[in-house]
Amino acid sequence: MSVIAAAPAGAANGTRGASLPFVARYSGERLAVGAAAAAVAMLPIAVPQGAANLAPNDLGLALAIGACLFWVGTIGFRCRFPYTIPLALGLLGGTAGALVGPVPVTGLTALIQDVWLIAWCWTVVNVGRSPRNLGILLRTWAYSGICWAILAFVGLATGSTLLTGQVTRQGSRVQITLDDPSYAANYFFISFMIIWATQRPRRRGVRLAAYALLVAGIATTGSNSGLVGLTVGVVIATTLGTYRRFGVVPAITTLAFILVVSSVAGSTISLQSIQAKAHDSQFAFVRDGIGRSPQSAGQRQMLLHESIQLYERGNPLGEGPVSTKPRLRK
Repeated sequence: MSVIAAAPAGAANGTRGASLPFVARYSGERLAVGAAAAAVAMLPIAVPQGAANLAPNDLGLALAIGACLFWVGTIGFRCRFPYTIPLALGLLGGTAGALVGPVPVTGLTALIQDVWLIAWCWTVVNVGRSPRNLGILLRTWAYSGICWAILAFVGLATGSTLLTGQVTRQGSRVQITLDDPSYAANYFFISFMIIWATQRPRRRGVRLAAYALLVAGIATTGSNSGLVGLTVGVVIATTLGTYRRFGVVPAITTLAFILVVSSVAGSTISLQSIQAKAHDSQFAFVRDGIGRSPQSAGQRQMLLHESIQLYERGNPLGEGPVSTKPRLRK
């Protein structure tokens, strides 16, 4: 879906924006790209949280959205709004569920938060409309991801919980400023894949060091899902890369080889033994990561069982967002 943004007077008949000085149009674009890049770099700053989970990174999103609107209003161009139909259906369904659910006010607040994220999504889409602008945003993510990983290790070296985000309930697991170790692991994983896709930094040695840094960062979070995501992502990217370079047959061969090696390794290596050793490891992040795998699996099974029960007891319209805990308390 796309619409033509309102253009200033004199911009009709195929000369939209032509009457404006080049400097003004260029400045508006630079402002939008710069604000969006700053927001990308600020994404991990999710603490401290205020009312309705507002956090410092929301300020970056607000500035980016405002700068994009200013740019669009200055020159007028065809805006793109992807995912409009599925998002509208999802929001309508969520609204209906929230209104009949146990926490309608909180549910509607969650939907407003979704709308806020949709606005950020559309901002990125329209700011990154050209290869140059999109490249700036991706490079910003790549380099800022490296910086956040460095800060995490600086925090570990200095014992600064402000940088590592370590809290008592999570043990030694690093979460930087994302309020959850799994969020931090996902952020490092996405940064890893963006670096791979963009080949930034350009120097191979620096890039390999960045890969190692981010993998180590994922390990410090103790997130098993992060490690699984990294493994799956590397396998898929390797297969697709082989396909693009050499064709279908080499790609299938590569994938088959990986699957065979994984199958052999899975049948010969005892995961329970590894988990037992990790549980007794002298390194806290190993104990709080791989060492807690059986406990994590048990928690996921319990969540699945509870989710099925809630689904069976729910009404056709659903119960709305953030209604799980109130329903479990009944």
